[in-house]
Amino acid sequence: MPHAPILLFLHGVGGGDPDEKWREALELALTRLGYPDLSGVQVLAPKYPNGLNGVDDDEPLPKVTVRAPRGDDAERNRRNFERRRTAMEVLLGPDDRGDGLPGGDHVAPVAAELKLFSQAKNYTEVPKIRAWVLQRILKNLPPSGRLVIVGHSLGSVIAADLLRRLPPGLQVAGVVTIGSPLAHKRFHVERLRELLAEPPANLAWWVNFWSTADLVPTRRGISAAFPWVLDQRIRTSSGLHPRQAHQATTYLQSDTVAMAIGRGLFGSRSTEIAIVENGLDIQLDYPETIALLALRYAHLTMNELEGDTRDRYTDALRQIQAITVEQIRAR
Repeated sequence: MPHAPILLFLHGVGGGDPDEKWREALELALTRLGYPDLSGVQVLAPKYPNGLNGVDDDEPLPKVTVRAPRGDDAERNRRNFERRRTAMEVLLGPDDRGDGLPGGDHVAPVAAELKLFSQAKNYTEVPKIRAWVLQRILKNLPPSGRLVIVGHSLGSVIAADLLRRLPPGLQVAGVVTIGSPLAHKRFHVERLRELLAEPPANLAWWVNFWSTADLVPTRRGISAAFPWVLDQRIRTSSGLHPRQAHQATTYLQSDTVAMAIGRGLFGSRSTEIAIVENGLDIQLDYPETIALLALRYAHLTMNELEGDTRDRYTDALRQIQAITVEQIRAR
């Protein structure tokens, strides 16, 4: 499938989901939303639980292949990334980074020492385990194509570590992390926060999902560590036991999570040919009239702005305007 989109699922601690229940949960959510199933997608789900427990081989750490842009290129990369991030925010809803679990910053280091999280500790502290896991994943990847990465729990840490080491021909159409502990430096490797201070040049967007019922993220997103990531809170796991709330299948059953993954893999849910119209010739009701007046005011405000602020404002306004007009046309 040379032209098929590629889905890379990176599992967390434990046995690596040998029955691939994560896939079943995701396909059900995708088809419920009107997206295709995964039969036309190149699905890669490498297993590495044994390696997380210990390895004998001394694999070299994969080289960095994606260098951080500098100067004008860095500014252009950040502006383009923020435009795509805004589009995802319009699709999914406003950023929600959460307030955090009281005492969460003190809980994370203690939790990392528990046997339950020994595999995570091994990945972040034992260089040859980290190198072995990254090499195993990279050996499964094709040299080129459009890639969507889904990282669960420790898999989100591995995804962040992997981004700058991917084959140059792979374009990352999106990263979705679920139940991630990346807000805590205890789960970082090799100055990860510093090295990902800006979005990598090969990345279109990154959306992180967290839940108040899941204790691993300690009730907050990861934008405290990576401010350019879009954080989304899901509420479908409300009332569940924390262990069940943390499961990949719980997150992947969420319409919002599936919508983000579907957008990365398939783009729009519509299979119809879009007809371009030059104008909007529809009788408006009162709320719609107010909405268009608000857009007009927003355009006037835009004219008063300058520099990067104007560029970011313009990108956001363009997305809001497109959504508003489409909703009026749909009526």
